[in-house]
Amino acid sequence: MEAYVSLFGEKERILSWLRLLEQEKIPFGYKGENLNNFSSINILIGFPRRKIKNFLKDDKNKVYIVESNSASSREKLIEAFRSLDLPYVHLWYYPVNCSSVFLFRVDVDYIYLKGLENIFEVTKKFNIKGTYFVNISGEEEFDEKISHFKLKTPTTPKRKEILQKILSKNNEIANHGYWHYVFKEFEKNYQNIKICNLFLRKLFNTENRGFAAPGGEMNNSLMRAIDQTKLLYSSNELSEGGFPYFPYIQNKKSKTLEIPVYYLCDASFESLEKKPDWSIPLYYQDILRNFYLEYIKKQVNNNKPIGILSHPHLIGQVAKDFFNPIFKEIKRLKIPNYTLEQFASWWKQRGKTNISYRKVREQLIIQSSRYPILAEVIYEGRKSIFKISKRSIINLKN
Repeated sequence: MEAYVSLFGEKERILSWLRLLEQEKIPFGYKGENLNNFSSINILIGFPRRKIKNFLKDDKNKVYIVESNSASSREKLIEAFRSLDLPYVHLWYYPVNCSSVFLFRVDVDYIYLKGLENIFEVTKKFNIKGTYFVNISGEEEFDEKISHFKLKTPTTPKRKEILQKILSKNNEIANHGYWHYVFKEFEKNYQNIKICNLFLRKLFNTENRGFAAPGGEMNNSLMRAIDQTKLLYSSNELSEGGFPYFPYIQNKKSKTLEIPVYYLCDASFESLEKKPDWSIPLYYQDILRNFYLEYIKKQVNNNKPIGILSHPHLIGQVAKDFFNPIFKEIKRLKIPNYTLEQFASWWKQRGKTNISYRKVREQLIIQSSRYPILAEVIYEGRKSIFKISKRSIINLKN
């Protein structure tokens, strides 16, 4: 039997399931609102029971997942495959056979030299690559006195030496806006990104491919501006962290990949007990470090990416002591480390890969449009990762 998933429902209501199916890269198709052309597994979102009761008959060859709301569930999807005695096959999330990857993001709101040097030294020690989002104007350094746009000359270009050293060690420099500010207007947000791009190209002779919103703020006009600048990715979602995805802006799929990172960071403690030199008290350092270590364990167990965020003027003050146990744990677990640009590039290539598969007695036949690539097979309670070529045959009983 060939495994294929059909998704039915209004576009506004199926986005969560659409995101999950795109994440897994299993064979699927969005069928719209007309209930016909059912496949082996069908997800029906938001339809009244009276409209679908005729389809909910005992049929050993079809499964219907009926949901009144849009919340997706990978577990329900896997169970649907199991009920048909089909293996659940999805493209593996990473370029290599590993349980997670580590993404280290640093928001350089302005060039706080001591903190940035500290972060750079500890990452060199552990051979950790990071993505450094750079703000050009530097007005945030004086924000309480002058507010925005008052600096006639940007401060970042005067302090570029440390950033050049960072870039020379295979780190990534990316866009954090010329001004450390998110506007309500589309055009101002667009210019803020574009001008920063021009400065980054001039200062470092590098082509910027990513953007992070100043202050973690987001609005619809900024999302549209990001898409118009044709960057590879953005990193704006602060959440539990997870897989990259393409956001939908007014039900239209964005061209810019979004890479979430963990919501808890040094800035979460900035206002709790602020000191004149911005340093975070030891008590809060311990709390944050323990959260990170638990977060690493959780992401590894769930095979999700580890993405953490830091700032030179905050945790950068104590970077060596703070990051030592965290980076040691990453190395102990042998978790690969990528810049955001590297991971985004790979994820986008993964997104262009299509697989199809069918079960013939006790054999699984998989075909892939790009190869070799890794795929996970979940069947009869067992999970295995295989390298897939153009056409691969797997014995399910082995």
